[in-house]
Order: sequence, then structure tokens, then C-alpha cells
Amino acid sequence: MSGPFLNPFLRYFANDRSPDADKLPQRRRVLIVDDNQDAADSLAMLLSLHGFDTSVAYDGNGALTTAARFRPHVAVVDIGLPGMDGHELARALRSGGSQPTPLLLIALSGYGGDVERQRSHASGFDAHLVKPVEPADVLALLALGNAAPDHRPPSS
Repeated sequence: MSGPFLNPFLRYFANDRSPDADKLPQRRRVLIVDDNQDAADSLAMLLSLHGFDTSVAYDGNGALTTAARFRPHVAVVDIGLPGMDGHELARALRSGGSQPTPLLLIALSGYGGDVERQRSHASGFDAHLVKPVEPADVLALLALGNAAPDHRPPSS
């Protein structure tokens, strides 16, 4: 499985059969939203290798349309999306009402300071990962399974 078609991001876990990998919840639906199509598609392939059902969107409006149909358990969202940014998308997903409860929202950002993390939390994200993201970090968050909190953003 580590042939030349796998980029280094995927190759990192393609042959991993560690006990932790075997404990990951299976058949959970994960929506990946990133305007960097290669990054989004690579993460989707990685998660598919670990048994997750994945769907990809490349912008906020596409993500909302996909989420209504796909009904993800988890959404991994780039903050720096064009048009509707990741913060707006998180608020829309939280208020949409058509998602399974709880929906685990994971922010991806190039910035990891306290202000950025607080803004992500206020927007409804459960976790904030800094790019370049380590595959093990994403998988560790997904291993939370249904223990993810039912996050409600603080009221203004």
C-alpha cells in the first residue's frame, strides 16, 4: 500500500496497524472542508484507509450542501476558506439542526496562538489543530468517538 501514488502524508499511516489504530471508531462520517484540494483529498484518503466514510467540500457553501446530505459525525474545517470562512461555517453547522448530535468540529489553521484558539472555540469548534497537521493528531481526535462534547458556543 505504500506505492508511489501515496504522498508522504498518506504513507505515514498506510501500513500502520498499531493497537491504537485498531481502536478507532469505524464507519463514522467525516466531512473535510479545505480550499486546498490536494490537502482535502489526501486527508479523505487517509481517513478512508482507516475505515471512515468521508466526503469533501472545497468551500463553505459546498460544505453546507454536502453536510445536509451526508450528515457527518465530524467536520474537519480549514479556517481560511474563501467567501464563507471556517468560523462562519462552524456557526452555520452548529445552528443547522440537521447534524447528528454531537457533531465534533475540528478547526485547521496556519495560526495557533491563544487568540486564534479562543476565536475557534467561540465559533463552535471543539478542537483547533495547526497546519501542517500531523495525521496522528487527527486520528487521536477521531478516536474520541461519541465522547465528543455537545459544544454550544458561548452566547454573546
